[in-house]
This record gives sequence, structure tokens and C-alpha cells, in this order.
Amino acid sequence: MISRVPYAMARDGMLPPALARLHPRHGTPSRILILAAILYSLLTLFFDFVQILTASTGMALPTYLLTFASPFILRGRDPGQIGRFRIPGGWPVLLVTALVPSAIALYALFTVEMKALLLGLAFIAAVPVMLALSRRQLRRS
Repeated sequence: MISRVPYAMARDGMLPPALARLHPRHGTPSRILILAAILYSLLTLFFDFVQILTASTGMALPTYLLTFASPFILRGRDPGQIGRFRIPGGWPVLLVTALVPSAIALYALFTVEMKALLLGLAFIAAVPVMLALSRRQLRRS
């Protein structure tokens, strides 16, 4: 799981090129994975395992919420579109399929310890900075 998101970001040009270079043998962006390992290792100096795990989960929850929101957005933009994948059962099934896990994710997001929540929010705040750096780097090359 930890290598999938950096891999997709590297493939889509969302990481700075220095971090996005894929390992020739394994095809993963090894530099960003090493940087993440160093960062998590440094975090162990200030936080215990449960706090780091909670913050990591807190960082993933917004992604889950966006994933659950995407069928609503797609159906709202083009209700007649028929693609390769569609949730059967119409709006009632879609509502249950998306709203129940979204409610659980929101509950988890807002009931975590404040220190872990702030750590997760700091990581989330770093995303636009990384995106801006990546776009700047792409414009140069």
C-alpha cells in the first residue's frame, strides 16, 4: 500500500523528478520510499507507534472520503454515462454504499487524539507544497 500512491504520483508526473525516478529493477519510486522511511523513523523520536499509526490513518481518510464522493460527482456531471464499472441499484444503493463508510471515516477522523490529528493535518498540508514544487519542476524541464 505504501508504494502504490507514490508510484501512481510518479507515473502521473505529480512528484518532483528527483523523487519520481523509478528503480530500474523494481519499477518503484525508491527515493520517495526511502524518504518516507526516514521521515517515519524520525517521527519515532517524538511520537509513539499508536500516534504515528493514528496520524497515518488520518492522512488516508480524506482519500477515502474523496473516493466515496466520486460516484456522486460522476453521476452528477453525466447521469447517462455508462462506463465499464457502475454500482447497480441506482441512487439508494449508491447512498448506502458511500454514506455508511463515509460516516465511519468522518467519525474516525474527528475522534482521534489531538496530537495525532495535528500531525496528520501537517502531512496533508504538505501535499499542496509538493504539488507546487512538482509543477514548478515540470515547467523547467
